Amino acid sequence: RLATAISVYSMGIYIGGGLSYVVGAFVVRYAAGQAVWNVPLVGAIRSWQLIFLIVGLPGIALVLLLFTIREPKRQRAFEQAKPQKTATMRQVLAYMGQNWKTILLHNLGFSLLSLSSYAGGAWIPEFYKRRFHFSVPKIGMIFGIGVGVFGCLGIVVAGRLADRLRSRGRANANLYVAMMVAIMLIPIHFFAYLSPSASWALLWLPVVLALAAAPFGIAPAAIQEIMPASMRAQASSVYLLVVNLIGLGIGPTAVAVCTQYLFRRDDAVHYSLALVSSLACLLAAVVLSRSLKPFLDSVQRVKAWTAG
Repeated sequence: RLATAISVYSMGIYIGGGLSYVVGAFVVRYAAGQAVWNVPLVGAIRSWQLIFLIVGLPGIALVLLLFTIREPKRQRAFEQAKPQKTATMRQVLAYMGQNWKTILLHNLGFSLLSLSSYAGGAWIPEFYKRRFHFSVPKIGMIFGIGVGVFGCLGIVVAGRLADRLRSRGRANANLYVAMMVAIMLIPIHFFAYLSPSASWALLWLPVVLALAAAPFGIAPAAIQEIMPASMRAQASSVYLLVVNLIGLGIGPTAVAVCTQYLFRRDDAVHYSLALVSSLACLLAAVVLSRSLKPFLDSVQRVKAWTAG
C-alpha cells in the first residue's frame, strides 16, 4: 500500500493549493475595496500587498503545529532480519550509477508531467480570465475548489490503482500508471483548452485537475521501491531537485514564451497551454514507456543489495 500511503500524504499539496485560491479569491474581493491600506506595524500598503500578507499569516500558526508531531517508530518490513546499514555518499553515488537509466528516465518522465502540471497551475486562471472574461474572484473560487477536490481524488485513485496492479504481479505498476495518465492527458488538454465555450471548458476542468495530480504520489513511491532504505532520502532529494527545476522552472515560462513569441497575442494563451501541456505529456509517455524494463532490473538490484 506504499503508493496509496504516499498519495494520501501528498493530498496536502492539493488541499493547501486549493485553499490558497479560494482564500485568495475572498481576499482579492476584500482588498479591492480601496487602493491603500494602513496595517499596524507595517504601515501603508497597496491592495495587492495586502493579499500576500493575509494569505501568508496563517502559515505562522500552522508551523507551530509541527511541534505537536511525534516521530513514529520505524518498522522495516523488508529488512527485519538484519540491522539497517548506513550508506556512505560514495555508496549512494555508486548505487545510483548502477541504476542510472532507471533514475534518469523516472526523473525525466515525471518532470515532464510536472512541467505540464505547473504550466496549468500558473496559467489556467489567466486562461479563463482572458478567453472567457471571468473575474479574478470567480475563477479563484472555481479553480481552488477544483484543485482541492479533484486534485485529491486524482492522486489517491492513482496510488490505489498502482498498488492494486502491483499486488497482481505488475512490479512496475507505478510507472505504468503514470505512463497511462500521460497518454490520457494528451487529447484531454486539447479538449479543455480549445473548448469553444466556457461551459465546455469547465466540464473538462475536473478531468484535467484529477489527471494532473495523479502521478505525484506514485512518483516517490517508485523511488522507494528501487533504492535501499538508507539511500532513499538522497534519491528523493535528487528527484525533487530535477522535477522542480524542469517542471516549475520551465512549465509556466514555456506558456508565456509561446504566447508572446509564437502566437504573438495575449488572447492566445489557450493555444500555448494546449501546445505546451500536450507536448510535455507526449514526451513523458515516451520516456516512461522506456523506463518500464530498467525499473524491473532496479527492483532486482535492490533486493540483492538488501540481502547482501
